[in-house]
Amino acid sequence: MAVVAPLYWLWTWTGQVGDIGYDAVDYLLMAQHLSPYLGHGAVIDQAAALSRFPPLYPLILAWFGAAGPDLHRAHLVTTAFLLLALPAWYAWLRRQQLAPAQSALMVLAFAAAPGTWFTGLNLHSEYPYLLWSILALLFLERYRSEGRDENLYAAALFVVCAALTRTVGAVLFVPLIMAALRGPRRSGMLALMMAAAPLLVWHLLHRPSDGYDTALFTYYGMDSLRIFRTQLSTELPALCSAFAENLTTSLALYPMVYVIGAVCTACGAWRTVRLRTDGVYLAAYFSVLLIWPYPNVASRLVWAVLPVLLAQPLLALAEMRREIPKARYLATCTAAFAGVVLLSALPAIAQTAERYRMADDDDFPAARGLEGWYAADPRHAVHRVFSQLMFVQALQQIPDFVPESDCVIAVRTDLVNYYAQRRSVYPPLNSTQDPNFMETMRATGCHYVFMYNAADGRFPVPLHPMQRLAGHFRMLIYDNLPDPASGEATSRVICMLVRLD
Repeated sequence: MAVVAPLYWLWTWTGQVGDIGYDAVDYLLMAQHLSPYLGHGAVIDQAAALSRFPPLYPLILAWFGAAGPDLHRAHLVTTAFLLLALPAWYAWLRRQQLAPAQSALMVLAFAAAPGTWFTGLNLHSEYPYLLWSILALLFLERYRSEGRDENLYAAALFVVCAALTRTVGAVLFVPLIMAALRGPRRSGMLALMMAAAPLLVWHLLHRPSDGYDTALFTYYGMDSLRIFRTQLSTELPALCSAFAENLTTSLALYPMVYVIGAVCTACGAWRTVRLRTDGVYLAAYFSVLLIWPYPNVASRLVWAVLPVLLAQPLLALAEMRREIPKARYLATCTAAFAGVVLLSALPAIAQTAERYRMADDDDFPAARGLEGWYAADPRHAVHRVFSQLMFVQALQQIPDFVPESDCVIAVRTDLVNYYAQRRSVYPPLNSTQDPNFMETMRATGCHYVFMYNAADGRFPVPLHPMQRLAGHFRMLIYDNLPDPASGEATSRVICMLVRLD
């Protein structure tokens, strides 16, 4: 920790949102709404009320005064969760009968993995989720080996913390229920009530406009079986790639990393069959990921269980051989396994260190906190950084054109709410037929449309809905990506703001 902590504080000390393509601004909007230190208007209140994200992470940001506008404190608070999760994982490994040196080596290998430190550039809930989930597994293991009801109650507390940090944390109820059934009925019922009650209260009081249940129903529709087969053909390769991306940035090392993943999966399956707590947790977690229709975020989702997954071969080996924890074979296997993980991370560490220094050489310190700056291709990195900075600048100009009484149609309503402080609504899907498309647009009551050159599963056409406006607008903001060499505008449009006629 003496080595890792200072490096992580330095790495994550930034005032940037690491990547606007993710969920950071949603958490920040909720944090601003919940903050006792900041004033906020109706736009923030509405965005928080309709958010589908759980409340604990933004609530913690709000309590610590880390809701903004300076994001350094938000990164400070978020990184603190990782620096608490690492010793918690160490304690869990020790509880699993690994020796101190073996446990410390595994913690160091995980901290060196690219997925771990790239996660720190984004204001996401993965770090706090990792802490809560590891603590839940730790106390479930203590309950299995020692009994004592307070271990079960502590596990229940951390299970609900995980579920209120990330919705997928609800899968921790599976090992919690198993533990509750093994003990006295009264203690088990009380623990389950402790875990379930806050979660039920939150879901009864908070009704998001577009929840995960709605997203799943919309995706699978009526032909669920056919879509599920298609989903598996997409999600399985995405999960394999996500595992590799978290351990290395070198394509040449992917075959070796895939072997590591196969061994971890096989050992995890073996421990699941034996009803080990961590194995059951992994099985439940990946069952959810297989049906989750967002392969573009697979890397983030896999990282949240990466330490538990990486530990599976060592735990299985120790259990199968039934030898003392300090046996030479286990120490040798741990050193070899951790060494391979560290070796996989070395290309990413070298490349990132060079790009980190380049931000100073190019007099561009703001790029350090942007995930896109560390893309393998330098030209692609420059493109991503300029695109994001120009995009944010355009969003911040929106209040100069849009009065507070009006609103903006945009495919990323959260970004308009956060950066422009204006109410925003979604445009109709591109599948909407004419003339209903423009009628639906005007029915929103908004006179402005913000568009940007990106696409996702719901809105697959870049600059949507520009292709459907048919000239019925007046251009207000029009930003092109400049050529890095000449500084002149290119034909690549970043974003635009128009007023409907």
